[in-house]
Amino acid sequence: MFAISTVNIVTQGHTDSGKSDYRLPEYLQVLPQYQHKQALNLLARLHTCLDIDQLLVTFERSLQTELTEFTLSIDCPDCFVPVTVNRGSKQYLFHLFIDNEYLCDLSLYSHTDFTEADAERLNLWIRVLAFPLRNAIHLHKMRMQVFRDGLTGVQNRIALDQALSREVASAQRHQTELSLLVIDIDHFKSINDRYGHSRGDIALQTTTNIIRGCLRNSDQIFRYGGEEFVVLLTHTEPLGSFILAERIRKAMAEGDHLLGDIRIPITVSIGFSTMQWNDTSESLFDKADKAMYTAKKSGRDQVCCLDKNISYEESNYKEQIFPLSSHG
Repeated sequence: MFAISTVNIVTQGHTDSGKSDYRLPEYLQVLPQYQHKQALNLLARLHTCLDIDQLLVTFERSLQTELTEFTLSIDCPDCFVPVTVNRGSKQYLFHLFIDNEYLCDLSLYSHTDFTEADAERLNLWIRVLAFPLRNAIHLHKMRMQVFRDGLTGVQNRIALDQALSREVASAQRHQTELSLLVIDIDHFKSINDRYGHSRGDIALQTTTNIIRGCLRNSDQIFRYGGEEFVVLLTHTEPLGSFILAERIRKAMAEGDHLLGDIRIPITVSIGFSTMQWNDTSESLFDKADKAMYTAKKSGRDQVCCLDKNISYEESNYKEQIFPLSSHG
């Protein structure tokens, strides 16, 4: 079963402030009288939470006695909210609007069919969720701006610091592989000086798109600053890191790149490191950063690793990676 409904909440200028004055907002008066108290209590609880995921969980749990058991997920432009797992086979999709302005899509999943009565109740109760959800979405987007690079759209250095600490702790706790790439555009200052900063910006965006196209869904890309990027590779051993770094290097080196009305060659130098048991987030980054500078000093357009005491299952790659892989 797959059903779609559009919910447009018209407030006529009277929005919900989130303050409890023991009266149900006018746009919720469509609920049956006997449910007003329940709706008011739920609205008060929802307004105390500004985390989207926790908000949806609170809403789900509050309505388990009213509706067929369900899980809820959200699809919101530019929100990057993780998708809910363990879905049921039945879906009810809501397009949610407030005063004719699109907010998001909400999908409810269940293992049993939604009845017509369920659909009617859902349409009503979604209204209780709407304004707390809008507040949470607005806050989430503001936070995302803090952690996003405005030019390239990837995560920035603030986000890297948090993610790297988190991933290093996770890798140590679960004894899993973690690798890091530091990628630097070769001769980037010359691009700016010769062709102008606007084309330099396009070069950064082009490089970002090419790196993204080489990555897996689990890989994380960050703009560290200037022309330097960092990629975090979870569950990735040295050989896998080298293969991915080479994929990026080759993709950049193949052919010229269109920067506005001109085409120019762009290459990158890449250093990488795989975490050892005694590494910290700082030492892991420093090793990859030093490897990148070694690649620069050795002629650019290269992949370099300076890690010691790393064993490679495919010995034929060892000479290419350890300590330096050189190309042209």
